[in-house]
Amino acid sequence: MINILDDGIQFLADQLKDWTAKTFTYKRRNPHDRSNPWLLELLATKTPIEFTEQKFDPTIGAFATVGRTQTWDFILETDDLLLIDGEPTTPRIGDQIIETTETERLTYEVATLGGEKEWRYVDQDRKLIRVHSKLIRVTKNED
Repeated sequence: MINILDDGIQFLADQLKDWTAKTFTYKRRNPHDRSNPWLLELLATKTPIEFTEQKFDPTIGAFATVGRTQTWDFILETDDLLLIDGEPTTPRIGDQIIETTETERLTYEVATLGGEKEWRYVDQDRKLIRVHSKLIRVTKNED
């Protein structure tokens, strides 16, 4: 039974990568050479996440929405995150994920969100990682 579940998880991971993933650049500061960061191209699926902050309003006797924040999660295969000399690593706060489109470059920063750690495994076999991030910069591509 376990092999069937393992096969199913791998099948779903492959489908996610084949049908919804795009190429992103994963960037980490190099502690040995600040001018030469570690860069890795990988396939990931970007998903929007919206947090709604609510506070109790005693004047109406109910909770009221006081703010909304949109963040972005990236789902990627654990084995694809090989940054340092081919050794596996996990996301760190401050790492960046860069998306390049035809017209702009979007930079997301790995961050803790909603009281959660900056990343977590999606499945019990640790084949997929969900990385939390926030959009920090949008720049136009130069022609």
